[in-house]
Amino acid sequence: MNRYVYIVITAVLLTAGCKSTQETGRYAKAQWMGQSVSDFFSQHGPASSETVLPDGSTLYEWRGGEKTVLLSSGGTTTPAPQKIVENRTIRDRDASGQYWTRTVRSEILVPQEPVRRSASYAHLVCNANITADKAGRITNLSIVNDTIGEWNILSRCAEILGE
Repeated sequence: MNRYVYIVITAVLLTAGCKSTQETGRYAKAQWMGQSVSDFFSQHGPASSETVLPDGSTLYEWRGGEKTVLLSSGGTTTPAPQKIVENRTIRDRDASGQYWTRTVRSEILVPQEPVRRSASYAHLVCNANITADKAGRITNLSIVNDTIGEWNILSRCAEILGE
C-alpha cells in the first residue's frame, strides 16, 4: 500500500475524536446560555476585562487555558556530506611521442558540521467573548481566538470548554 495512504489513514484516526473550534463554540454556547456568568468564571477562571454596554448588559473578555508547551527540544543534526566532483583533463605523451588526452573524474565527500536546532514552543490559549444581561445570565458566548490544543490537536478551547 502506498505510504501516503498510511499517512492519511493515521491523520483521520488521530483527528476522529477531536473537536473543531466551531463545534466547541456551539457546544459551549448551548451549555452556558442562560447560566450564571459567575458560575462560568468560577469554573473556568476570571474575565480578563469587562465592558458595560449601553443596554446595561456586560461584555466580558475571557482568556483561559493559557500554557506554553515544548514542541521540540532542539538538539543537533548532522547534514549529509557534501559531494564535490572534480573533472580533470590530463594530456600526456607516450614513448612513441604521440599525445593523448584523458579525463579523470574524482568525487570527494566532505563531512558537514553538525547544525544546532533551537527548541520550539507553542503558546496555547482560548479566548472568548461572553455577554451577560443585567441579571448576570449569559446571553452570548463566542470563541474569538483558539490555538491548537495540548492533547486535542484541533482546539485548545475544546480541551477547556468542551465536552
